[in-house]
Amino acid sequence: MSVLQFELEKSRFGEVQKMIIVRGMPLLVLAMMVGVGMSYFNNSQQDTPSFWLVMIPLFLVLFGAGIYRGIQRQKALFFSYRLIVDEQGITREQANTPIIWLASEEIQEMNKDANGSYAVKGRSINQTILIPAQIENPAALEKELTRFLPVVASPRLPVTTQALRLLPIATLVLMVLVYVSTDKIVVAISGTLLLGFLSYSLVVTQWSKHIDGKTKKGMWLSLIVIASILAVMYAKIII
Repeated sequence: MSVLQFELEKSRFGEVQKMIIVRGMPLLVLAMMVGVGMSYFNNSQQDTPSFWLVMIPLFLVLFGAGIYRGIQRQKALFFSYRLIVDEQGITREQANTPIIWLASEEIQEMNKDANGSYAVKGRSINQTILIPAQIENPAALEKELTRFLPVVASPRLPVTTQALRLLPIATLVLMVLVYVSTDKIVVAISGTLLLGFLSYSLVVTQWSKHIDGKTKKGMWLSLIVIASILAVMYAKIII
């Protein structure tokens, strides 16, 4: 088998951009509403026009900046994606992201999703190569993949995996309860769950080989949020 390289079709980045907007916009809008609501309930001047004149434009700017930065980051990752297939195994390279190499004997399973994407699975999630549907020459790629193992349809995701998609929404709800509620029990339970969620997200992000370096560095800012939550819990429960 000769060494073959596959990249993503740059003309199809619009598909990814649309997906980012469709998936990210509802969550960002919800986060904006939560932020405005928390500021409203914790601000003694919430009835004054100046409150809304400051908060609404601020969150709109943050909202737009978040979408723009997310698209630009994904564009850099998309354009730098490279898949290398040879007789020794399969390698995935991507800018500012750890290289994943699977030796032929380490490949456990190959799945193809209904949307045209592939997953070459090793012994763990960090030994799994995800191949987007925008890969060039998919017919030739699938032919090469079948030299290692048959490509089968992706299995249905476990309920627990699907539930993890609700984690961002659950985090926002818990944050509202911690910062707005005056009930000690509610604050204690919500704060404990929130600290667990944030700590879990931080650890998983730093451990993952599928997340770029900039995102990993940005996640360390969650330590500030964790410190703030601990301070609020201390003030509302202990003092």
